[in-house]
Amino acid sequence: ILAGSALTINCPTEGLPRPSVTWSVTRTQAPGVEGLQAVPIVTSRLTVAKLQLSDSGVYTCTARNLKGNDTMTSVTSIVPVEALKNLEPVSVLIGANLTAFEKAPVTLTCKATGLPLPTVRWIKGGRQLVSKGHEIVAGGRLFLGKATLGDSGEYECTATSPLGYVSAKSNLEIKVLRRDKISTDLGKNVTTLSGNTVSLLCNATGVPSPKLSWYKDGETLNISHAVLTLPTLSPSDSGLYQCEARNLKGIDDADSYLTNIAYIVTGIGSDVVTLLSSNVEVTCPVRGFPLPSITWLKDGQPL
Repeated sequence: ILAGSALTINCPTEGLPRPSVTWSVTRTQAPGVEGLQAVPIVTSRLTVAKLQLSDSGVYTCTARNLKGNDTMTSVTSIVPVEALKNLEPVSVLIGANLTAFEKAPVTLTCKATGLPLPTVRWIKGGRQLVSKGHEIVAGGRLFLGKATLGDSGEYECTATSPLGYVSAKSNLEIKVLRRDKISTDLGKNVTTLSGNTVSLLCNATGVPSPKLSWYKDGETLNISHAVLTLPTLSPSDSGLYQCEARNLKGIDDADSYLTNIAYIVTGIGSDVVTLLSSNVEVTCPVRGFPLPSITWLKDGQPL
């Protein structure tokens, strides 16, 4: 209230027997005056004809009878006229447009100023917001505990005082946190010679990052890295290798077949002596993986 204005505070009472009324005030701007002061008024209406800055404070009305007592308070702020010069009666400033992810906490802030201090309200879709569920309204702040897609939209902050009304708007966009489908790639089948070293790379992507598992012919391997290295290959290393990627979104796998070619080992046996016109059988034991093809030659010429 402006200094020089009149102040009237009503304190309606009821009860049997009819209660008596007393007033007191805790002044906030009176130098050297502290604590509660009695006001020499015994009616249910308190009137101050011409307010001074020292009249600012908390006014308390106490109603009392033989059955008990009750109180009512009124906070009064006295503002000098000079304070209104070059000052808008009511102003409001809301933050810029916001973008947030689903399930994340979001706070919208509305700074409202004016003399007297305006009352702030939040409006969305023509509906005044109140503290309910994940929405918490605390004056100039609107807090969303876990934002949902339904929270997207235009928010309006209004500031109201006896001297005016203003509003400001801001848009909130809620986005879904993308979780990519898992994708794995183990490359093509591998063919190599015994004794070599082979590295199989499992290129797995996804959000969140997937956990990897390796298998050989269905048996679990003790490795969880993206690269499986097989040093000094032997024929027993041949088989089907599988990389499996798993996260909260799902599971995917990729296969690669490793073919280990062993060195070919042959043995045709010793020289053979036989009679003319007799049947002769010459064997050529061959080992290798995969099984090698055989070609026979006589005196350097194919048979």
